[in-house]
Amino acid sequence: MRGARCCSSLAILLATISSASAQVMDAEFDAQWGLAAIGAQYALEKGITGAGVAVGVVDGIFQTTHPEFAGRIYPFEYNPQSLGPNDHGTHVAGIIGAGRNGFGMEGVAPDVSLAPIWAFAPDDDLAVAYRDAVAAGIKIFNNSWGLSNERDVTTQTRQDAISTIGVPLIESFYGTLQAGAVQVWAAGNAGLENPDLYAGLPYLFPELVPGWIVVTAVGRNSQSIGLNKCGVTASFCISAPGDNIYSTVPTSTYGTMTGTSMAAPHVTGAVALAKQMFPNAHGSELASLVLRTATDIGDPGIDATYGWGLLNVGNLVNVIDPDDDPEDGDDNGSVFVNAAFSRFAAVDTLTTTLWNRSAQRILDGGGATPTVSVAQATAASPALPAMALGGPPLRDDVDTAVMLTNGQGPAIWAQGLGAYARIDGSPRADASLGGVIGGYDLIDTGTFSAGIALAFTSTDLDTHGTGDDASAQGWHGFAYATWVDAGWFVDGVVGGNWFDNSYERTTIGGTQGTVLGNAGLAGASSSDTAGFAARVAGGQVYQWGGHALLPYAYLTVVSQRTGSSTETGADIFSLQVASSSLDQVEGGIGVRAQAGGIVWHAFNIAPSVDLAYGRLGGDVAFPVDFELLGSEFSANGAGIGRDVFRIGAQLDVLRFDDSVGGFLAYDGRFQQNAQNNTFSGGLFVRF
Repeated sequence: MRGARCCSSLAILLATISSASAQVMDAEFDAQWGLAAIGAQYALEKGITGAGVAVGVVDGIFQTTHPEFAGRIYPFEYNPQSLGPNDHGTHVAGIIGAGRNGFGMEGVAPDVSLAPIWAFAPDDDLAVAYRDAVAAGIKIFNNSWGLSNERDVTTQTRQDAISTIGVPLIESFYGTLQAGAVQVWAAGNAGLENPDLYAGLPYLFPELVPGWIVVTAVGRNSQSIGLNKCGVTASFCISAPGDNIYSTVPTSTYGTMTGTSMAAPHVTGAVALAKQMFPNAHGSELASLVLRTATDIGDPGIDATYGWGLLNVGNLVNVIDPDDDPEDGDDNGSVFVNAAFSRFAAVDTLTTTLWNRSAQRILDGGGATPTVSVAQATAASPALPAMALGGPPLRDDVDTAVMLTNGQGPAIWAQGLGAYARIDGSPRADASLGGVIGGYDLIDTGTFSAGIALAFTSTDLDTHGTGDDASAQGWHGFAYATWVDAGWFVDGVVGGNWFDNSYERTTIGGTQGTVLGNAGLAGASSSDTAGFAARVAGGQVYQWGGHALLPYAYLTVVSQRTGSSTETGADIFSLQVASSSLDQVEGGIGVRAQAGGIVWHAFNIAPSVDLAYGRLGGDVAFPVDFELLGSEFSANGAGIGRDVFRIGAQLDVLRFDDSVGGFLAYDGRFQQNAQNNTFSGGLFVRF
C-alpha cells in the first residue's frame, strides 16, 4: 500500500490576504524558514524564479484554486477520480511554487507552473500518467510519496521491486529519465538508515540513477531530524529543510508540516530554477548540477547521512556570473578574457620593439646602423688608443670629434625581452612575459633597409583573488623595411603570430563549500591562436647640434583568431569555449628625441625618449563566448580604454668601428584599465 510521506505535525493557520508592500514581501519570504536556509534569496536577486518551467506534483491532488497558484496551473492533470484538494499535496505544491504575491508565503520557484498528478492510482495507470505528462511538456516530477509500510531498499531484491511496483511503472520511470526528466523523491520518514523501496529504486536498478534525486530532511540547525537517511543512495541524495515547514493547505490557507515530503519540494523547486537557467540541459545534467552545488555538511565528502550535503540555491545560481556584475559578463570566462588581453600585449611588445630599432636607425641618419668617422681639428689632444678605431694611434697634435655616419652591410641582431602587463577589472589579472627576438638585415643601402625577424614569447597570466591562470607560448615572424630620404622616412613591419594557449580554472562558480569545491575541482583546457600584425609609421627627422628630433604618425593593426576549446576536469561545470575573432586598430602621433652621443673609451652612448598618444578601435573588452549545459553565455572584460599613452626610453651603445652595438630600453603603454611595461636589451654584430 502506498501513501504520502506523512507529517509529524499539522497546524492550520489562516493568512490575511492584503496588498503587497515591501515590508509584507519581506515577511512573505521569511514566513518559510527553509527559503533562507537554502539561499533562495540569491535566485530572486538574479530574477531566476522558475518562469517557463512546468513541474508535476505527484501526490494527493493539490488545491489548484489556491491564490498562491493563480495563473500558473499547467494545462495537464491526472485526476481520474476527480478528487478534491488534499492537504499533503497542496502543502508540497506550495513549497515548490507558491507565488511571490505579497501575502502568505512563497515557494522556491515562485513563477513555476504546476500540474496535479494523483500518485495513488494503480501502478499501471500511474505509469501511463508519467508518460503522458512528459509528452505534455513536464520534465520535473516531485514524488513525496511511497509505501505506507516503508521497507529499507537494501532489504529488497530486484524481484521484490518488480513484484511490488510492477514492470510498467519501473519502465515508465526509466522512460521519463531517458526523455530528459528529473525525478525527485522523498527518502521516507521511518528513521531507516536507507531510503525506502520507491525512493531507493536506482539502488536495485542502476540505470535509473541519471536524473534521479533522493532527499532527506534537516532542521533549522542543518542537522538530521531522524528520518530516513541517504544511505546507499548517497551518490544521488541531498538534504533540505523538512522540519515545521510553513506552506499552503486547503482551503486557500496555510499550515506547517514536517517530513522528507517537505524536504523534497525544496529540491524540486531548485531543479526548476536550474531548468530556467539551462533550458537545453538534459535532466541528468540538471540533477547533477543541483547535487554538486550543495554545501558539504556532516562528514567531509559524500556521506551516508546527508549525501552531497545541504541544498544551496545561492551556489546553484552562482554557476552563472559568480560575482553578479552585469558590467563584465560571466566571470566563469574571465580567465579566457584576460588571456586574450595578454596575447595582444605580447604582440604589442614585439611591434614596439621593432619600431624602437627602426627609429634609432632613422635618428642616426639613415636606414643603416651608424658608424663613426673621425674629423681632425687644430687643437692638441691626447691620442685615442689604437683599439678604439682599429688602426694606429692618432697624432697627438689634433683634436677628435665623433660624427655618426651610415655604415652599410648585413647585420645580425638579437635582444631579450621582459614585460609586465596588467588589466584592471573584475577580477584584475597580471601577465608576465619573457622572450627573445632576433633578426637579419637583408638589405642595407643607406636609403633603404629591410630584414626579417623571428621571436619567441612565453606569457604567464594570474587572475587576482582566484586560482585561475593561463599561459601562452608564442612563435612570431616579421618582415621589416625602412626608407629614408632627405630627412623623411616611412617605416613598416608586418608579421604573423601563433600561440599555444593553456588555461586552468580553479575558482569555479557554484562550488564554494561543496564536495567538489573542497576537493580542489579544477578545469583545464587549451587552444591555438593565429594572428596577424602590421605597423606603419611616417615622419621627418630634425637634427641640430648633435641632437635629433623625430615627430611621426603611426597606424597599427592586430588581428587574432582563437580556436575553440573543451574543458576537462571540471565535472558538470566544464565549459565549451567557442572560437573567437578579435581585432584592434590603433592610430596616433608621437615624437622621439635623441641627445648627442657621449664618448666613452671605444664606444658612443646615446640616450633617447619616445612619447606618443593614440586612439584604439576594435575589441577593447575581449569578449569570449562559451557554452555551459547547452546554454550560451558571454564573458567580457571591463574594457581597457580607447585612449593610449605611450612612453619609452632607450640607451644605445655603439662601438666606433660599427662592429658591435647594444642597448637597454623601457617602453610603457597605459590605458584606462590596462598597462603594458616592457624592458629589453640587446646587441647587434655587423660583418
